[in-house]
Order: sequence, then structure tokens, then C-alpha cells
Amino acid sequence: MGMTATRIRILENQQTGVAKKVYGAVPINEAWPSKSIVAELTRQGQVRDFSIIEGCLNTLKEVGLIKEMVPGHFQRVKPKPTVEKEAEPMTTKPLNPAIPPNSSIKGEPTEPVDRLAAIGTKLRGLSQMFLELADDIDEATLAFEEKASGNDEELAKLRQLKGLLKSLS
Repeated sequence: MGMTATRIRILENQQTGVAKKVYGAVPINEAWPSKSIVAELTRQGQVRDFSIIEGCLNTLKEVGLIKEMVPGHFQRVKPKPTVEKEAEPMTTKPLNPAIPPNSSIKGEPTEPVDRLAAIGTKLRGLSQMFLELADDIDEATLAFEEKASGNDEELAKLRQLKGLLKSLS
């Protein structure tokens, strides 16, 4: 009992940029241990902290995009095969209908349904912008963490050098 391909795509689009990259490294045909997924991400040039990758794997598991076959081994959920329906002729409304003559001078619709549709369109644009901003924040956070861990390593080396210099004097 799987999800439809459309549902998988919707859930995947709701994930952060890092989670999308982790999802891309999880195989669909077999279950891999988390260490192999980390190795695949490293091979792709996506070096990340193991705890972040584990967090992404747990999040992906919670939303149902991946399964934990045995503890620590993950696999993507396979989409349900789609059953082809006979195509029915559909009538379509234009995305941007002509403005009715009784609308306001600013070009905003006056009918409540039209106003709600316009607000919905604006909200979809804003939500996409927020998703892009969240991805940018994730990338900046990861870059900051990588730099901070590099600074910690340099600080440890300096302390070691300081200890050596003290022992020489």
C-alpha cells in the first residue's frame, strides 16, 4: 500500500533543501544503512554533519517518504502504480479571466469569489518565496556550522601548540 506519485511529489516539495538532498540519496530498490546514505551524499559533494542527516532521515520517515526496513536501514517509498482512466473532455477556465466591467478602477475584482481567488494566488506566490527563504536559511546555517567546526579544530591545534611551547620552556 503505497502513495501516489503526486502525493510523494507534494510531500517532497514541502521538505527543506537539505532534506530534499538526503531524500535524493536514499535508494528506492533496496534499504541502505544510514552510513551508506552519508557516503552517497559525500560522493555527491554534499558533506554534512551526521546528526543533521539522521534528523532529515527521521523527518522523511515521519512524513512517509521513506521507510525504515530494519533499524538504521532506509528505503524510499515506492509510488502506487497509476490506473489509467479514460480521458474525459474537460472544460477549462482561463487562469486570468477578463476583468468584469463592474470591477474597481484599480483592477481588483469586486466579486467575493474572484477576490478569494486573487488572494489565493498571492498566497501561493508568498508560500513559494517562504520555501525558498527557508532553503537559503538552511544552507547558511550549514555553512556556518561547517565553519564553526573548522574553527574548533584550529583552536584545538593552537591549544596543543601552546602546551608544547610551555613544555619546552
